[in-house]
Amino acid sequence: MTSPLMQSPDEDQKVVGRRSSCSLRPRARDIDRRSIPKTPKGLSGSRTTPRLVAALIALLLLVGCGGDKTSLDPPDIAYGEDISEMGMFVVDPRFTVAALSQDDEWILFDDIGELLKYHDRFPDTDFQVTWVPDYHSESWIEAEDAWFLQSPGFNTPMGWMVGTFEHEDEARTFMEEHGGDLMTWQEANDLEWTDPPAPADHSGHN
Repeated sequence: MTSPLMQSPDEDQKVVGRRSSCSLRPRARDIDRRSIPKTPKGLSGSRTTPRLVAALIALLLLVGCGGDKTSLDPPDIAYGEDISEMGMFVVDPRFTVAALSQDDEWILFDDIGELLKYHDRFPDTDFQVTWVPDYHSESWIEAEDAWFLQSPGFNTPMGWMVGTFEHEDEARTFMEEHGGDLMTWQEANDLEWTDPPAPADHSGHN
């Protein structure tokens, strides 16, 4: 966020400095006035110095703010209003994904399976961060730390039937009740995701 610029001091503002207490100052008659350089016009210390300082401070503030990057924290999402990468409204926080591109733009997916399909289509994709929801709490988890479960127990917006969990034991409990295949982030990305609910056969996973 751009910081507000500091306003310049009033034109008639005076700078009051602490005077030297030195007792060895030369007497006026001992000074050759011709040796004293004249102050160029427009550089009077009483007016120009505070203006120059204010300008330098404002410049430093601008430079500092220019280096700000988009936060990697999860974005605020307006469900039912924000649009996903597929052009659909994101409507269910249990299955919505938020990924930050290298261009500092948030890309939303309305179904976790759509994220996996995106990585399958564009294998060189390197998001700065990818957030997926915990199915039970709807709190955000980084995709690399989540457990991915494809199960008929999920009714997802695009039919991929994929949910994510923060804790493995909760994912396994859901799988025991509803069936399905449990995967890590890496295992999920090693599979081919074409059309929902593919891939239907995860014989190499449990």
